[in-house]
Amino acid sequence: MSEPDVRLAVHGRSATVTLSRPERLNALREETLRDLESVWTEIESMDDLAVVVIKGEGRAFSAGADVNSIHTQDVVGSDNFMRRGQAIFTRINTARVVTVAAVHGYALGGGLELAMACDTRVAARSAVLGHPESTLGHLPGWGGTHRLPALVGRSAALELIVGGERISAERACGLGLVDLVVDDVELDERVDRVVDLFLQRPTEIVHLAKEAVLVGDLFGPAAAERAERVGIAVLRDRDGSTTTRQKFLAAGSLGTRRAR
Repeated sequence: MSEPDVRLAVHGRSATVTLSRPERLNALREETLRDLESVWTEIESMDDLAVVVIKGEGRAFSAGADVNSIHTQDVVGSDNFMRRGQAIFTRINTARVVTVAAVHGYALGGGLELAMACDTRVAARSAVLGHPESTLGHLPGWGGTHRLPALVGRSAALELIVGGERISAERACGLGLVDLVVDDVELDERVDRVVDLFLQRPTEIVHLAKEAVLVGDLFGPAAAERAERVGIAVLRDRDGSTTTRQKFLAAGSLGTRRAR
């Protein structure tokens, strides 16, 4: 039996998801997406999980969609492949846990889209990021055309998507695509420090804060403010009952799971 393309390791209230096709620079094929779906379903079942790190094994985070897979697909197969990737990346983006991408080596195309689906991106100084799809006669297909502009602005996003340029971690940080750049040997340590920051707070606060921020991004300030009120009410309801939670949910509060 072949090894899975994606591995999951749980460490108390945090977990690590590792892309494990190092011989292909963790290129994303159909099997990778299926394994990622399976791992993420397991993550969604863990109520006490607060933070998830996504990383790549070997010399890269992910060099993108597997070109060999794409070239064997007809139009219908390609559309199904894109839909599957969009769905799982949206699940990652709207998860109640905080997600951290630990980026090293190549983060290109679909690999960059996976990193952008995370809440925070920490990059090794030698990392190379970009959307080279246009140079291959394609477009980003897993959310890059809306997540990249949200991070770097429309003008820079169009330049990167149409031009297909590969950029350094330093430039990516200057654009807002990466949150922190560190020396390669420090990547794991700095990611651990980011994780520890979130683990200082109870999981419920992490989940409710993530929900409020996400709802604001998706639906605007009014929805975010309602999510704030719901979160505060839930946190203040410490009498052991579920009355407050049920009352506010029944009134139509927006949650990240419903947003999907």
